[in-house]
Amino acid sequence: MMSGGKKLKVDTEGRQFQEKWAEEFFFILHNGKPICLLCNESISVMKEFNIKRHYSTKHATQHSLTEQLRTDKIQKLRANIEKQQQMFHKQRTQLDNVVKASFIVSSKLAKALKPFAEGEFIKECMLEVCGVLCPEKKNEFEKISLLRRTVVRRIEMMANDIKTTLTDRMAGFESFSIALAESTDLSDTAQLAIFIRGIDKEFTVTEELLALQPLKATTTEEDIFNEVQKVFTSFGLPWSKLIGVCTDGAPSLVGLRKGFFGISNEKTTELNVQKDDLIVLHCIIHHVVVKTINFIRS
Repeated sequence: MMSGGKKLKVDTEGRQFQEKWAEEFFFILHNGKPICLLCNESISVMKEFNIKRHYSTKHATQHSLTEQLRTDKIQKLRANIEKQQQMFHKQRTQLDNVVKASFIVSSKLAKALKPFAEGEFIKECMLEVCGVLCPEKKNEFEKISLLRRTVVRRIEMMANDIKTTLTDRMAGFESFSIALAESTDLSDTAQLAIFIRGIDKEFTVTEELLALQPLKATTTEEDIFNEVQKVFTSFGLPWSKLIGVCTDGAPSLVGLRKGFFGISNEKTTELNVQKDDLIVLHCIIHHVVVKTINFIRS
């Protein structure tokens, strides 16, 4: 026995299934493994010795079958296996469609800003309509889960998927800019909207709403910078690739010394980020609106 040598695993020997095993031992290849047509047991190692031993020890009575009877029985057992697989595939497809329908309704609720609990009411409506138009499908509609907790979980999964996709795309940015807009929602909570526009080495441009950060306490330039930095850290965005910022003209944003731009330049210096000054832009739509309001007031 060689010491220090690497042992050869049986399942890595590259053995291939042989069609003759079906006629000789009632075995077929299923999902990459040999499976017995008589008892549906599978053999982990695709080796003729193992298959023959299984056949001899558990199905010795099949030796007495004539060639024609063996062929007919093999064909019948094959057909049963295929029928079972078709049934399993159909059930799996139905289950996938039920889950997909749950995601579709959850997405509609989120986009319409509807309460998540309305999912159960929507299901009641679907069941009533289904009972009239297609009663044979009612059982499938009943399987759609639209409980409040389920809707919340579906929306969280979609949000995480979007974040992962966006993060992977932003990892290839050569440079990017952001747009910041501060507003107040119906609950009188300040919200900071952060949009991003980036370009990769293939000159593919990506524009997305990056985050909507609540400012629950104060809305100073430090608060705004901290929220932006928090989002950058979450998405893995380096400050060195930020080349421009566009704002809505809020005082806490546009100040070159005390506003967001001044703070960001100071903070990037502290982070040892060597870069030119940011390109500062004021949203032209907000600029026109402000001028129009001032003109009307005058």
